[in-house]
Amino acid sequence: MPEIYKPAQTTYWIAKDADGNVVHVGVVDPHQVVTTAQASLVGYTTRIGQIEDIESFAGPQPAFNYDYDEIEQVWKFLPNDVVYIPVASALASDLNNALYQCIKPGGVGKYAEEIPHKVWPDYVLYKLNRHDNIPVDLGVDPTPLQNALAIAVAGGGITQAEADQIIVDVQANAGNEIDVIDFIPDSWLPYVLTEQDAMRLGYIDRDDEVIPE
Repeated sequence: MPEIYKPAQTTYWIAKDADGNVVHVGVVDPHQVVTTAQASLVGYTTRIGQIEDIESFAGPQPAFNYDYDEIEQVWKFLPNDVVYIPVASALASDLNNALYQCIKPGGVGKYAEEIPHKVWPDYVLYKLNRHDNIPVDLGVDPTPLQNALAIAVAGGGITQAEADQIIVDVQANAGNEIDVIDFIPDSWLPYVLTEQDAMRLGYIDRDDEVIPE
């Protein structure tokens, strides 16, 4: 029976059946044990490694804060105290990719789903869970994030001091996780939206409301 036995470091794992289907995924901490009745059990030292293997089976992950649904074998955003962060449309894609590159240096992707307004073109919403964590890669290059934040500073979205502090925090937490809320500048906090706020402002319809399972 395949087993990961008391790994030296936190290990992300995938259990696959004999046909190569991804049946179970998870994480095992040091001095813990995981076993499976499936045909194979593969471990990774980073969540990115785990994600890339799942992608080879389930297709591209829509955003980093999507999880793999073992029942439906698809990527899903699993709601848990959902919040929405308004970001200027001209900045949103670059900043989203810069956040992703904190996790996977040089990678192309996005941390969060972007929700455009049906009428207003100036802002999109990042959809995330309030208690999401961003695992900052040990070899993180802050340059993409610095460049994206410079656009925000030039547009008056945040102060230079706030941008500098974000970069300091990223570098100080290389190899660790940062609560995603800690990435939000203080000047943006009053604009953090709830599900009801996003509906009231017309970003999402009531039929799109997230109902926690």
